[in-house]
Amino acid sequence: MSGFLTRVVADRVGGKRPAPPRAIGAAVAVGTAAGALTYRVLRHQSSGS
Repeated sequence: MSGFLTRVVADRVGGKRPAPPRAIGAAVAVGTAAGALTYRVLRHQSSGS
């Protein structure tokens, strides 16, 4: 998954536009990771109370 995101970001930084399916896939992967991280942080804080 990391290689996929790296290629999409490299395309974008290099001035190219990634294909729509690749851009959507990258957005879904990053959004899922952000959601999972947020969930873990909130669960970690609430379990200490």
